Amino acid sequence: MAFAVPTINGVLKRHLRDHAWTVRPPRSLLERSLRMRDSWPELAQQLGAEPTTADLARALGDSTTSVAAGREATAGFFPASLPDEVADGDDGNRTLERVEARILFKSILNQLTDDERRLIQLRFFLRMSQDEIAIRTGTNQMGVSRQLSRLLTKLRSIIGSLDAPPC
Repeated sequence: MAFAVPTINGVLKRHLRDHAWTVRPPRSLLERSLRMRDSWPELAQQLGAEPTTADLARALGDSTTSVAAGREATAGFFPASLPDEVADGDDGNRTLERVEARILFKSILNQLTDDERRLIQLRFFLRMSQDEIAIRTGTNQMGVSRQLSRLLTKLRSIIGSLDAPPC
């Protein structure tokens, strides 16, 4: 028992130290941030206030630059979370898909003509039917259908070329 408890405790601490970081900083920064965390309560008690970077640097015998870097390194341990609507299951997946689609669409928008952009706006953003688009543009439904078909083929080829590995 005297051997098992410290050994297990050490293994758990080492695992958390090495694997709990979202963005893992270099080992030296990691150790510095852990020393800062361990000395923080005692230093705060001595000072009667929250320790500044200079206070921590004096207590640890480090420079203020290295202590500031250690503070920045702790951001990888507690990353900022995604907004609730993104983090919540299927709704979050749909939100992420919409964000990805918007980014993709903006990246190919400059490759489309003004008429093609207008057609996309009417059909997919304003959700107009082909008949409504035909009335708005002064063509017929069959012409709008053909234009949409050509446009979707063009979009597929543009998007497909984005998936291809660079030469």
